[in-house]
Amino acid sequence: MSLPRTTRKHIEAQNFEAVEDEWLTRLGEAPLDLNFFSTAARALAASGGTNVARQLLELLDEELRSEALWEDRLRLLESTGEISFAAETLNEEVIATLNQVYSDSQVVEVMIERLGLRKATDDVAKIWQRVRRLRGVLAYDVGSIVSMEGKGVGRVVEVNVELEKLKVDFENHPGLSIGFGAASKVLEPLERDHFLRRKIEKPDELRSLAESDPPDLLRLMLSSQPGQTATEIKASVSGLISDKSWTSWWSRARAHPQLVSSGKGTRQAYSWAESTAAAGEEVRAQFQKAALGQKLEILQRESKRNPETAAELAGLLVEAAIEQRNTKPSVAIRILSALDRSGLKIDVPFDIDEILRDASDPTVVARALADRNLRLMCLTRVAELRDDWTQVYANTLNTETDGPILSFLFEKLWATVRSEAEEMVDRILSQPAKRPAAFIWLMQNLEGSPYFGDRNPARALGQLLRAKSLPDFSKFKAPLKRILDDGAVTHALIQKLEPDHAESVKELFERTPLEEYLRDRLLTALHMKFPDLSTAVSDSLYATSKVIDEKRAELKNLLEAEIPANRKAIEEARAHGDLRENFEYKSARQRHEYLSARVSNLERDLARAQPISFDQIDDQEVRIGATVRLSSADGPDSSREITVLGPWESNPDLGILSYESEAGANLLGKRLGDTVELGRDTWRVESIGPWQPDED
Repeated sequence: MSLPRTTRKHIEAQNFEAVEDEWLTRLGEAPLDLNFFSTAARALAASGGTNVARQLLELLDEELRSEALWEDRLRLLESTGEISFAAETLNEEVIATLNQVYSDSQVVEVMIERLGLRKATDDVAKIWQRVRRLRGVLAYDVGSIVSMEGKGVGRVVEVNVELEKLKVDFENHPGLSIGFGAASKVLEPLERDHFLRRKIEKPDELRSLAESDPPDLLRLMLSSQPGQTATEIKASVSGLISDKSWTSWWSRARAHPQLVSSGKGTRQAYSWAESTAAAGEEVRAQFQKAALGQKLEILQRESKRNPETAAELAGLLVEAAIEQRNTKPSVAIRILSALDRSGLKIDVPFDIDEILRDASDPTVVARALADRNLRLMCLTRVAELRDDWTQVYANTLNTETDGPILSFLFEKLWATVRSEAEEMVDRILSQPAKRPAAFIWLMQNLEGSPYFGDRNPARALGQLLRAKSLPDFSKFKAPLKRILDDGAVTHALIQKLEPDHAESVKELFERTPLEEYLRDRLLTALHMKFPDLSTAVSDSLYATSKVIDEKRAELKNLLEAEIPANRKAIEEARAHGDLRENFEYKSARQRHEYLSARVSNLERDLARAQPISFDQIDDQEVRIGATVRLSSADGPDSSREITVLGPWESNPDLGILSYESEAGANLLGKRLGDTVELGRDTWRVESIGPWQPDED
C-alpha cells in the first residue's frame, strides 16, 4: 500500500510529531486499517524514526489486545514485529497470540512443540514459516467444517499429531483418514458464513428461509458458490428442499431480478448480482454477444425476471426483425414468435401472417425453421392464407424429415385434395431415394392409415430392402433398422401379398444381401402366409402340426397385437419427459426387449419346424412320433410307456420325452426286443406304434 502524500512528506521531512497526529487520528477512526499502520511504521523505521514507530505500534498493539482482535494482532506482528520486539521476544508474542487465536483448539500447544516453534527464537523468517505451517494444519482442527470434491461436506472429528493424520466424517464416508500433507490439497475449509457450513450447523434456519423466501436462500447459496448450474444448485439445497418441492421452489427462486444466468441448456450457470441494475447491465452485455437463438432465450427468461430489461431487449429484436423481414423471413418469424410468447406489449409494424402471405416460396421459409412447433404453425397458417397451399405442402413433403409434420401434411392433403395425395404416395413408393424421409414415414404408418391402400406390397417390400444399401438413406439407418428389426411393417406387407407374388418375394428375400436373422424372419413369415411354398429347411425342428399352428398363432399375436401395443406404450411414456427418471418408459422398453427376443426365437424355430408324420411310424423301429411300451429287463416285473416327440411337446411327467433329450435320443432307432438304458435301469422294447393324443 502507498501512504497518503501528506504522511509520506512528513516522514521524509522527519516531522514525527505530525506523523504521530495522523497516526492517532487514524487509530480513532479506523483502528483496523493495518495496511496504513504497517506501511507507516516501516517508513518511519527506514527514515530513522524507529523509536517513534515502536511507540506508535505499542499504542496500536494495546488497542488490538484490549479488543481481543487476535487475528489482527498476528497480522501486525508478521508485518512489523521486528520493529517492536527482539527476535526472542517476538517469538514469545507470536506463540501467545496463536494460543489466543486457537483458544478452542485441543492440539495447538502440541503442534507448537512438534513444529519447533519455540526453538526458532533467533530466525524471524523461520518463525513465520512455521507459523504458516501450523495454521495450515489448524485450519482442519477438530470441529472444522470442510468440503472435499466427490465426498461433499464433512466435519473434522480427530487430529492425530503423532501420525500426522486427520479423521473427517462425511455423510457417506465417515471416518475418512487424510494426511496433514494432503489436507491442504484435497480439503477446503469452509468459512463461518459459507452456505454449506450453515447447512450443517443451522439446517432448520435454512429450511425456514427456503419456505419463506426462496430467492434469499438462493442468494446465500450463490454468494458462497457462484456459477452453479441448476443441477448443482439442486444438489446444494438437497436436504433443505425435498425433491417433490424442488420444481416449485426453483420457479419462485429464479424469478428474482438480481439472478443472472449465462450459457444455455443444462450448462446454464447462475450468479447473484449486487443489484437489479447490475443484473440488467450483465444481461445486456450477454445479449449483445449472443447468437439469435440465445437472444430469444434471454428474452423469455428476462420477461419473467426483469420486465424492464426484457422490454429493452425486445425493442432491439424488433429492429432486427424489420431488418431481416425480406432477406431472411424465417429469422423475422422466430423473433415475432418469441415476442408473442414473452407476453410483452411491443409494437411491431407487421405480423407472421404478412410474412407468409408475401413470401415468394413459403416452403423455403418453413424449411429454415428448426423448431417443429413453429414450423407446424406456419404451415397451418399457409393453408388459410394462400391459394397455392397444396403446392406448398407437396413441395414441403419432398424435403421434410419430421414425422409429426409429415403426418400433418398428408392428413391435410388427403382430406382436401385426395387425388394429389394419392399421386404423392405413388411418387414416394416409385422413387423412395428422392424422398427418403417420406418413404420411412410411409412405412412406419403402414398400419392404421389409409395411405398405402391396395398398392403392390411386393414392390414396397423390394423398395424397403433395397433402401438398406442406398446412400440416400444413410441419414435414416436407425429408423430403417428399427422398421426391419421390429418386423411389424414387413409382416403387414407380407399379409397383403397375393399367392402369385409369393415365389418372386421368396426369391427377393433370398437374393437380397440381408443379415441371416432377418432373412430367416422374412422367410418364416412368408411360409406362414403361404404354407405350401417350398422352403429350404436345415437342422429341422420336429413338432406336431397342432403345436406348430399354436406357435404361429403366438407369433402372429406378438407381431400384430402385443408389439404394436408396446410401441404405443413406449411413445406415450416418452412423451412424459425426462427418460432417465421415467419408470413407465423403462418398463415399456424392457417389455419391448422381451417381446423382440421372443419373436426372434419363434421365427428362428418356425423357420426350421417340420410336422411329425405319424402315418409313417414303423412298428418295428422307434422314430420321432412313436409311443413305445417297455418292460423291465433286470428287475421286478414292471412296464411303462414313453412317447418320443419334439422339444415343444416335451412333458416327462406325462411320459413324453423330447428326441433332443438323452433318454429320447437313446430310444430312437431301437427295434422290437432291443434293450435300452434309461437312468440306472435297463428296459426291453415290447411294442412300437404311432402316438395317439388324448382327445380334448
